[in-house]
This record gives sequence, structure tokens and C-alpha cells, in this order.
Amino acid sequence: HGLTGGSHEAYVHWMCFAAARAGMRVVVMNARGCGGTQLHTPKTFSAAQTDDLRATVRHVRARVGDAASTDIFTVGFSLGAGIMAKYLGEEGYRSGVAGAVSLCGSYDMHKTSERMETPLHRVVYNATLAGNLKRWVGGQAHIFDGLPWIDMAKVKSAKTVRDFDRETIVKMFGYTTVEEYYEDASAGRVVADVRTPLLILNAADDPIASAEGLREVQDECKHNPEVVVGLTEEGGHVA
Repeated sequence: HGLTGGSHEAYVHWMCFAAARAGMRVVVMNARGCGGTQLHTPKTFSAAQTDDLRATVRHVRARVGDAASTDIFTVGFSLGAGIMAKYLGEEGYRSGVAGAVSLCGSYDMHKTSERMETPLHRVVYNATLAGNLKRWVGGQAHIFDGLPWIDMAKVKSAKTVRDFDRETIVKMFGYTTVEEYYEDASAGRVVADVRTPLLILNAADDPIASAEGLREVQDECKHNPEVVVGLTEEGGHVA
């Protein structure tokens, strides 16, 4: 799911309905603290963190049996799409996934951040997403009480996603700068290492996930038969 989203989102429901109609059993992974869940430790989700997805795939595999009898397929939206693609690149042949679809994912977080900082996007999209993040972390604020590395006053004053990331994710996960975090979170760095059939779908007019980063992925994956990139002229973001 997308940033601060969860299993309650309409687009997640429609995907679940479609998969169920096709005879599949469906599992939705909520990111930490999302989908009505509460944090139990002062660690949130991040665009670079793939360990929770790794644990989910292993848990599902343990529940459904070995790969010879049951295939696992994954679908990721927006933030979840980038995390999923990064996981597949990191794991290579060990992903435990038979096939995957990435929808509206960001493959170059630097370019996505630059796009979000342009005047129109900063007002229409960036401020809205930053507000969602502040409300989300505000509902989990008790878990951060007394921690020296987080200043909730600065978090609450964040005007953009970049501001929020600087005051939370960078400090929480030990990055030196926002740029270092965005480099680590960019799935385009590892998508050439994907060894699972992966369909990537994005729109060129996506106001959030920059299409420029995806065009570079297209070039890098020309020699990777496992990855197919579809870039439509229109479509927006998870629309």
C-alpha cells in the first residue's frame, strides 16, 4: 500500500476481490503502524526497509507449504511497490516469489523528491502527504517519549515529506543525510538483479513517482528477461 495507507484502502480491496475471484488466497501486509495497527517499538516503516516484507513472505510460505505445491505472487502499490521491487532485487533467486506486479512505485527517490519540491507539487501533493505523515506519527507519539534523537516539535513543523524524513527516518535508521536515505531506498539501484518475473506499471504523468527514474530502469533492464516495464502516457498515481 501507499504512504500511511493500509488494508482499508479501496485500491487494495479491489485487488483482493480480483485475486479472490481468480481462486487465490489473499494476504495484505500492513506496514508498521499502518492499517489501524500500533507500533510496539520506536521503529516505523521506511522506503528502504525490506525486512518486514521478507518476514511476511517467509511466514506465508510456512503457512501454505512448499513452493512445489503453492506459488506466492506479490502486488505492490506506490511506497509498497518500491519496497517490493527492492526486496526482489536484494534476494535475487532467493525471493520465494513466483511473480510480482509493481504499480506506481518510485524507482529513483532523488528524482521523486525533486519532483515533489516543484512549486505546484509542493502545495498540492507534498504538503498533503507531509500532513498525513504528521497525523500518523502523532497517533503513535507515545512510543517515542523520552527518546533523545527525535524532536516531536520539529516533526510537527515539517512542511514537506523531505522535512519529515530528515527529522524521523534519517535519525531512526542511522543515515547521515536525507540523500543517503533516498539513495538506499531507490529500487532502481537493484532492479537489474531481480530474478523473479516482475511487471512494472507506471504513468508518465504520475504526480508523485517520477517517470524519469523509471526510464532509466527501462534501459538497465533491457537485458533482464525477468523484468517488463510498462509506462503509459496517462494514469496518474494509483488512479
